[in-house]
Amino acid sequence: MESNKALKILITFICIGLFFVTFIIWFFDVFYQYHSPFMGIDPVFNDHDNQMPGSVRNLEYDSVLVGTSTAENYNMDVFDAYTGCNSIKIIKASGTTPDMLYYLKMSDEKHNLKYVYWNLDLFALDNDEGIRLFDEGADKYLQTKSVLDDMPYLFNKDILMERIPAYIVMSYKGINTCGNAYDWSKGKEFSTSMLMSNYSREYIAKEDIVELTEDEYASMIDNNLQDIAVYVTEHPDTEFIFVLPAYSLFWWDGMYVNGYMGMRMYSVQRIFDTFMPMDNAKVYCFCQEEDIVFNTNNYMDVIHYSPEINDYMMNAVINNENEVTYDNYELYIQRISEMVDKIESEEIYKYYDLPRP
Repeated sequence: MESNKALKILITFICIGLFFVTFIIWFFDVFYQYHSPFMGIDPVFNDHDNQMPGSVRNLEYDSVLVGTSTAENYNMDVFDAYTGCNSIKIIKASGTTPDMLYYLKMSDEKHNLKYVYWNLDLFALDNDEGIRLFDEGADKYLQTKSVLDDMPYLFNKDILMERIPAYIVMSYKGINTCGNAYDWSKGKEFSTSMLMSNYSREYIAKEDIVELTEDEYASMIDNNLQDIAVYVTEHPDTEFIFVLPAYSLFWWDGMYVNGYMGMRMYSVQRIFDTFMPMDNAKVYCFCQEEDIVFNTNNYMDVIHYSPEINDYMMNAVINNENEVTYDNYELYIQRISEMVDKIESEEIYKYYDLPRP
């Protein structure tokens, strides 16, 4: 009898303990699987892979920023102050177009968006990999609405002992909160030396460059843009802002020597062709900004620029600068082409001792 009583007491304490753990994790809900933060706690965004599904479903917002890791350092407080909106970021590092559309369609379940600010990376258009969110190793339970598969979240020692304390501290200190969600720039070095350490350039004779044929990339790019266009058309009350960001001169050099320039210029042209005719879409282009592209101190690697560049592009959009229209789109294409010619005839030789053609 005594052993049975002791067993019952033990089971009771275990159940109480499990309930307490579950309640604490549910209450703070650092992945936003169930609700927005309570008691005025500012939400913290520092883990887009785990926090994205819950934040898209359950937080309150009326606008979104969409993009890959190049978009994480935007300060959306600036955009919100100008538009009067309340935005969150939809981020997928190295994300595909289907990844972005997956989250936008998830957002549609509970939200009517006013603005979609899409940092449209050219390299996100030339693939047909589909949705990569379910790649091997991903925590699929976070993508579902059911709580029945949430055991790895609700009974998680790391969540309880590490994530929640860090969440409270970061919220109190204002780290990765509000418009600075997912900002990874703190402690990173943006400099010529850092950029060059992330790029290797050997001599390749112009006659040895093998350019991809249009047949190798056109259908992938067109299909991805068509999928975006369908979504834009289905949301006539949402204003879409497509921003083509400024990559470093080394990125453009890499495109040139690897035979990808035709593909990149095709992407730019097709973006213009697709979205310029749409009443609820605007395109802003920064690819051709030589003052940014040629300044190697703006970059950490070939595509990741400093937060100051995010700020520059955001402010330009707010002031309606760099908008692509029927009157100027050919000039943008010409400026990009001339910029790449300048890179290959002048700029690259400032950093690498290469034979000149």
